[in-house]
Amino acid sequence: MALIGIFKRLPGFKRAFLNIVLLIVAFWFLFDFLIGPVLIKLRKLDNEIDNKAFLLKEYFYLESRGQDLFLLYENYNGSLKDASLEETTGGFFEEIERLAAEFGLEVKRLKPLSSGEHSGYRQIFLEAQLEADFVCLFRFINYFDNYSGLSKVYSFQVQPQPGSFGKVNCILVFSRPFFGNT
Repeated sequence: MALIGIFKRLPGFKRAFLNIVLLIVAFWFLFDFLIGPVLIKLRKLDNEIDNKAFLLKEYFYLESRGQDLFLLYENYNGSLKDASLEETTGGFFEEIERLAAEFGLEVKRLKPLSSGEHSGYRQIFLEAQLEADFVCLFRFINYFDNYSGLSKVYSFQVQPQPGSFGKVNCILVFSRPFFGNT
């Protein structure tokens, strides 16, 4: 009560100044202890909702992509199971010859190697003796390592061709899985 009496006895300018100071302190207290924490929680909740929405979109995309890949795998696996080992090896020979010609390599010899057993499938190995320009050979190997699907370069040996710059003789061993019946 004494404060109210002192407040009423102050002249107009000082009373207005004290009112402004008290309002500023009240707003600071209100914002700092009531509104501020609520805004922080709302901001965190908004960020969490954005993250969950992004993850949900990503999961839907991955799920649809997974279904597409599963159907592709089923079709590919079904076509591989229908083929015999001899048909698959013959197709592999033709693919190597065709790609070697595309990349400017000369095939000297192709021969099948013994197939290896892995968990659930067999691995077909094919040895190719090639003559090529050094750059063309490495483009060919890069193609098999990055773009050719299931066919891979298993090992390779490179020797320079005597008397010609940039030409090499090489022996490449290719591998491809075989899922069919033997």
